[in-house]
Amino acid sequence: MEILCRAVFVPLAVVLLVLVFHDGARERVLNLRGIARLERRLTLSNKGYWVAFGLLLAVGAFVRCYRFLELPMGQNQDGSMAAVEALCLADNGTDQYGTSWPTYFEAWGYSQMSTLYSYLLIPFVRLFGLSKFTLRFPMLLMGLLTLPLMWDVARRIGGRSFALTALFLLALNPWHMVMSRWALEANMLPHVVLLAAELLLIGTRRRWALYLSMVVFGLAPYAYGLAAVSVPCILLPMAIFLTARKKVKPLDLAVCVAIFAAVSGPYYATMVINAFGLETMTLGRMTMPRFEKSQRINDISLGSPNPYLSMAQKLRDFLPTATGYYPAEGYSGIAWADTMYPFVIPAALYGWYRLCRDRRRLALRGSEEPLRDGGMLILVWMFAAIITSAGGFEGYNQTGLVVAITQSLIGSYGVLVLAIIVFFACLTTAIGLTSSCASYFAELTNNKVSYTKVVILTVAFSYIVSNFGISTIISIAAPILNLLYPVVLVMIVLNFFGKHIKSNNIYIFAAAFALVASAAEVLCGFGLPLHFVEKLPLGSFQCGWVVPAIVGGIIGKFVPTSQKAVSLSKSDNELG
Repeated sequence: MEILCRAVFVPLAVVLLVLVFHDGARERVLNLRGIARLERRLTLSNKGYWVAFGLLLAVGAFVRCYRFLELPMGQNQDGSMAAVEALCLADNGTDQYGTSWPTYFEAWGYSQMSTLYSYLLIPFVRLFGLSKFTLRFPMLLMGLLTLPLMWDVARRIGGRSFALTALFLLALNPWHMVMSRWALEANMLPHVVLLAAELLLIGTRRRWALYLSMVVFGLAPYAYGLAAVSVPCILLPMAIFLTARKKVKPLDLAVCVAIFAAVSGPYYATMVINAFGLETMTLGRMTMPRFEKSQRINDISLGSPNPYLSMAQKLRDFLPTATGYYPAEGYSGIAWADTMYPFVIPAALYGWYRLCRDRRRLALRGSEEPLRDGGMLILVWMFAAIITSAGGFEGYNQTGLVVAITQSLIGSYGVLVLAIIVFFACLTTAIGLTSSCASYFAELTNNKVSYTKVVILTVAFSYIVSNFGISTIISIAAPILNLLYPVVLVMIVLNFFGKHIKSNNIYIFAAAFALVASAAEVLCGFGLPLHFVEKLPLGSFQCGWVVPAIVGGIIGKFVPTSQKAVSLSKSDNELG
């Protein structure tokens, strides 16, 4: 089968990609007499379309249901653990450790597990008992549900023909076949996100669907933990996009935020409890547990000591899977089908490009709006996938250390006072920086980019970054600040003597030399063997840029300046 797939599928996929990317080649092929006749015969009437739709659904359902208890053989260990937890919850209302309705399972003790699939198993366990059928049947139902869901999402984005093609590709997708049979709790996440995306697209016209989509999005972190990172990366850009296009009113947006926070809040609270070492909390019968041991926190990278290196390593592990150089023999993979992967990213990116380029021709009911909304959703989805693969957060940070010290010295009231102080200090700083930044760019662009838009973009960007944590922000910002602050200091100092500086080259060369020296210090900090930096004057104080900046200013003094630059310098000094 593997040889057949590589011998047939790969050449066929290459030819199809060439035809998709090259408009001229595609037109010549479509204009061939036999191809044109075949195209006319394959053009479906309305009745024929629904016949094809029914056949594809039937084929997709058959290949997923056929011997689904036997193929794949055996049982995944995480699926077995999910069944154990479901049985305990059905019988006692607690997990195997006696925790009442937990938001996250302790499971293996050293490695925790998501809860949504076990909760979905409970009614089946009560009806049919614990068996292989009970364990796999809910996942099979979700896999079957995603077939019409994918069709409708594609229909709302690109029309009926596009939807039928999407249904055909998903119905025969071997990865989705295995995922629909394999009772692995993580496999629930793609089904949940697709359902949420469908409701979100409907929600641009139906308010009830918009609110319901927030409920489903809020359940996504319970399906698999990485959704705690990826789902906000989907929702925030879509909120900005839909609000800017006046598809969502501010009141609707506030309700959506409240619904998502209410549903997903207990999960995020569990993560906060374990990140800062807080005690287990309860909400009614629901438990947000603290785990003494956990390896899951190390699976996500943004809080690591070197986030750049950690994210690069995550992307290095992710890219082979996406480009086909990783043998797809994992939990939900099929080895002979790994030849599909090299074509996924090029086809997806080009498809999104064509979707946006041809939106007027392809949109439903003569309107481009569904296509634009769907195209934006697809782009955001890709962005979220890359962000999720690259990072998250891990370990303890400076914030946790400060809270722990305050708790130890002053107690709980001290932590409360610290929180209030930090809140108002950050609030005033954020308001001032946001307003000044928005005013600057609005003035710089002559209001082509309005004050309101800059404020929205700044707040949205700040929201994303703020979720990384203090340690992550410091570790990301420190190299950038170390690179740029010497240049800023040089320009500030020279500006004090602006009336006495007759040549702009003094500014240029002093700043350039300072930038080179600071760049060398930053690169040395990343481990490059630039040991000469430590031997520069004041290098031991991380001020090795001072002398190069002075030398650069002196050199700039003797470099000739063009007449135009001299006149501009004089006019600036007169204005000053």
